[in-house]
Amino acid sequence: MIRPLVPALILAGAAGWANAAAACTVIVPMPRPGESFEQAAARAELEAQQLLMRQADSVFLGQASYDAADRNSRLTTVAPLHGRHPPRQSLIRDRQGCGGVWVGAHGRVVVFAAQIDMRDDPWKPWRWGRWVVIGWRPVADVIEPRLTARLRGIGSGTPHD
Repeated sequence: MIRPLVPALILAGAAGWANAAAACTVIVPMPRPGESFEQAAARAELEAQQLLMRQADSVFLGQASYDAADRNSRLTTVAPLHGRHPPRQSLIRDRQGCGGVWVGAHGRVVVFAAQIDMRDDPWKPWRWGRWVVIGWRPVADVIEPRLTARLRGIGSGTPHD
């Protein structure tokens, strides 16, 4: 009875390891004709930030402090930038599991957050309405034009620690 389970457990473990490794893989886009690698990387980052904006219910400027031992960053909202009114406090946990070193969010960061909906987790009503951080960028790394304009408008175009 146990013998048929061994290959299944090995495959499940390998699949779990592969998923953790894939989470750490950085895909560098190929440049388009006449485009440098740096321009291709900037284009990919802009597209990633625009995708996060579409997925987020709220984008806000936050003040973050991180605890390397607990592998999390605590966020306090400084100013809303886009979407719904953000939560006052948030938490970012390192769940990638791709190495022992994790440098979490710290200083001023732009945070992309979504609110858990009934459709997102229908069998866990206690989670409905809870905010989840789906992405973050240091202020200096934000290149999405609407966000950079909002950051200039609130006087936070430069990072602060």
